[in-house]
Formats: sequence, C-alpha cells, structure tokens
Amino acid sequence: MQLSIKAGGVGLTLTAASTVFFAELSWTPGDLNQAEDSAHRIGQVSSVNIYYLLANGMVDDIIWDVVQFKLDNLGQMLDGHENT
Repeated sequence: MQLSIKAGGVGLTLTAASTVFFAELSWTPGDLNQAEDSAHRIGQVSSVNIYYLLANGMVDDIIWDVVQFKLDNLGQMLDGHENT
C-alpha cells in the first residue's frame, strides 16, 4: 500500500498491511513517526515493512538529512547527553 504521509498519519488504521511505501517526505519527524505507527496499530498481528521512496539529487536528499538531524537532536535532548 502506498500512502501520503498525512493520510497515513491521520486516523487511517492499516491492520491488514504487510508492506507500506511512502513516496513523499515531511519536514517534521513526528509526521513520519505517526504515519509509520498507523501500520502497527491495535489488531496488527504480522510484521510490517515500511519503505521510503527517495530520489537521488532531489529535495528528498535535503529533507531526509534535515529529518535525521532533528531526530538525532531530539534523541540527545531526551537522553540528556550529547553524541560524540
């Protein structure tokens, strides 16, 4: 199943999905996490593979790096120590 990040993260429960493809990115890591979580909601009994379709040399490269940077910073703040 292929979803947009917003549709995958707002009230959509994918309890029968085994593979989910996202063909877009959001600048907000929380949007990505929420969309992924919708495939793992109550009632899902199987493993779910989630893939992000990214294009090299496009804005996807920039967005992915920014999202990873934000996730790293958030993890450091929540853990209370800086990665070296």
